[in-house]
Amino acid sequence: MTLLLNGSGVSRGIAIGQVRVLHEIQPQVRRKKIIASKRDAEVRRFRKALKLAEAELERAKSQLPRSGSGTISAILDSHVGMLHDAALVEPIENLISEHLFSSEWALAQQRDQLLAMFESIDDTYIKQRATDIEETIARLLKHLGSRRRRTTSTGKAVDKFILVSKNLAPSDLIYQEQRGLIGAITTEGSPLSHTTIIAKDLEIPLIIRVQYGMQLLEEADRLIIDGGTGMVLANADPLAQKSFKGMQRTARQRRREIVRRKVRTNKSLDQSKIEIFANIASVEEYNQARKLGAEGVGLYRTESLFLNREELPTEEEHLRTYRRLVTKVKGAPLVLRTMDVWSSRRLPGIEQVVPRSAQPALGLRAIRLCLRHPEFFRPQLNAILRAAHYGPVAMLLPMVSGVQEVREMLQMIDMAKADLKRQRRVFDQNIRVGVMIEVPSAAVSASLIAPLVDFMAIGSNDLTQYTLAMDRDDANIQPLLDPLNPAILQLIHETVKAANHSGIPVSLCGEMAGEPAYTRLLLGLGLRQLSMHPTSIPDVKHAVTQTDIAAVTRLSRAMRRAANPRKTQQLLDKINSL
Repeated sequence: MTLLLNGSGVSRGIAIGQVRVLHEIQPQVRRKKIIASKRDAEVRRFRKALKLAEAELERAKSQLPRSGSGTISAILDSHVGMLHDAALVEPIENLISEHLFSSEWALAQQRDQLLAMFESIDDTYIKQRATDIEETIARLLKHLGSRRRRTTSTGKAVDKFILVSKNLAPSDLIYQEQRGLIGAITTEGSPLSHTTIIAKDLEIPLIIRVQYGMQLLEEADRLIIDGGTGMVLANADPLAQKSFKGMQRTARQRRREIVRRKVRTNKSLDQSKIEIFANIASVEEYNQARKLGAEGVGLYRTESLFLNREELPTEEEHLRTYRRLVTKVKGAPLVLRTMDVWSSRRLPGIEQVVPRSAQPALGLRAIRLCLRHPEFFRPQLNAILRAAHYGPVAMLLPMVSGVQEVREMLQMIDMAKADLKRQRRVFDQNIRVGVMIEVPSAAVSASLIAPLVDFMAIGSNDLTQYTLAMDRDDANIQPLLDPLNPAILQLIHETVKAANHSGIPVSLCGEMAGEPAYTRLLLGLGLRQLSMHPTSIPDVKHAVTQTDIAAVTRLSRAMRRAANPRKTQQLLDKINSL
């Protein structure tokens, strides 16, 4: 029987193969204590698990099928680094030595504390690093003998298969790819997880959040999955299989041609220059971005500096990280987004001063926190000003909601400059300062904000969720979270118009920027700068070179006034067919 399922496609491509089910059994880690005479032996047991886990990761690196994959190596290196991270290891050893917890129970306690800390940051990309914590703990539990078991069925071996699972860890993806994996579908997952990043890097179609019907899939079923549309088709008739095989061949040929040519130009058909930047959270990610054609960093998420530590980063720690980035980009633009964290009992240094809000995402966070408690912000602010002395660094202020906040932040920046001047520190007196437009009130006030700043960046992810009043992390409403809603398109258009009127650049740096199906629409809305995940760059650059901006502008205008989703999709299809 033919079965049609739908999910969220996060790694493009078409895969056709037989189902292989990956079963997951999550054991309960029981509260267990040891006797005092066994504490040293228990610490040694934990340290042995650390060594075994590191050896496992190094083995995975040595077996990578693509020698040029810097992203995968960087991700595996980051997991090795976690095994040496004092913020993870020392508290666990303390729980074993001083509180006589078993290694398993100590791991579970530290995992829960770290995951709660990640929840204190309203950046979906950073939040997804919580999955790295979970996988690291799971790997250690495995080597301690109390593991999350992952087993595939014992049916007949399949040369090329599509994995069906609740979730998929990065190491599982790499392991299974070496054994014939050509695609995967899961009931959980995130478009910003390391698993998604690796799937894109390996060009493995991946569909996440398939909510209904997964239990009906069996090992004998033959699947067709489209990682672009999120479609899953089981046991299709021969005609449908033939059609999708043709689409698969065409897509592969097109992709090879794009990568071969590396799309060296960023100009549209009518010779408009479009700047393509990368969104990154580490120095390692820039290596890949540069290879794929990024002209610089459109957004660097500084929140990673605040995670997995016992105290807030110092000014010198900030400066070392930013100077390393400046050296790496070698004169290319580098936009540093300032801290977007909020109070949490898991964020040392802040929780003693600011009570935790019942609604942290809507409470004292980001710029609001910086203005109320500049002592938390000044180390980062000073470091960014100082780093800008060494290269073209710009400062981006997130979650601005109106003109008054912008004015107060600019005053704070001026005060920081005056202090650095008195201290005879070198810094950039003329650093470019921009704001994120990700709150509807900021978009509506864009014409008032634009004259005060040097540039603006539209955060389409948050702008969409706040405008539509929908939590983008809630899987139940994912199908309703539509960035093509006319209200969103109108806010983007008004922001671009305000920037153009004031003569300042404006970029878009949300997920929309990295979706080639939206590229022509965004250019038609007036955008000339796009910043995205590195793996999206080749396809977006290709879409740019195929766009006649004058031709798509009229249709983009019509999409802002579309009466219903069906009309919106018809107009988008027409834009992409020009």
